Amino acid sequence: MVNNIFEDLIVRGGLVGNNNQLKLFRKIDFSMYPARAFAITINDIYNKKGLDYLIKLGKIMGESAAVMFRDEINKMKSLIKKDYQTIKNLIEISGFGKIEEFIEDEKKITIRIKNHSVIAPSKELFSNKSSVCSFYGEIYGAFIRIFKNIKKLKITHTKCGCNNGEFCEWVYEK
Repeated sequence: MVNNIFEDLIVRGGLVGNNNQLKLFRKIDFSMYPARAFAITINDIYNKKGLDYLIKLGKIMGESAAVMFRDEINKMKSLIKKDYQTIKNLIEISGFGKIEEFIEDEKKITIRIKNHSVIAPSKELFSNKSSVCSFYGEIYGAFIRIFKNIKKLKITHTKCGCNNGEFCEWVYEK
């Protein structure tokens, strides 16, 4: 068994190049938006539409990505498990950030990230006025809800990398 999700996807044909595009599971377009530009975009959305709108957008983006992955993984049941390591890996290959810690107990799940490609420039540009952490907290929550069939999660942003923190941390109560 291959430990690196990229290697595993390439070996199994789940990540292919076609016409200068990367495709996950041969159909999901895999592309990156420049991190600094995305930090500015998220901040503009927050300033124009407010925090509730930004949180809703994060939830929609996370659910959309998670549902696409879930549906493709369901076709490959014997190849890919729907465990927390898979959720962590899918969040990372989606470009939503590298997760440092993913801890689960009976009542909650804790996600901790450092050196996030979008949060870091957001901190530099907007410091503690950034709302990017709320956006990403909803994305991660959507992956948890979709893959673990949890209807509702209470999300608490317990540490903030934009607010003089060393890392960002979210707690998801089941």
